[in-house]
Amino acid sequence: MKEKTSITFTKEEVNVLAHLTRHFCDYVICDDRPDHGMGILKEYREEYERHRDKNLPITEPLPNTLKTLMSAMGKLNRRWRKIQ
Repeated sequence: MKEKTSITFTKEEVNVLAHLTRHFCDYVICDDRPDHGMGILKEYREEYERHRDKNLPITEPLPNTLKTLMSAMGKLNRRWRKIQ
């Protein structure tokens, strides 16, 4: 039997992770339409670059979508490290 573990995500974190994994899967199966796969994933990177290009102090909060993504990934990585 496989060992199970759990992580508690907010609704916003689930939405962002589901959106990213959906489009990552599109990319992996070669769905190259601009509104799928890498086209959508690039939007997250461009949003970060727009934020960074403003030369804001490091204490300036990230846009909500990116902040939610970082929060969810932090939870996931901490759980991964704990079960290693």
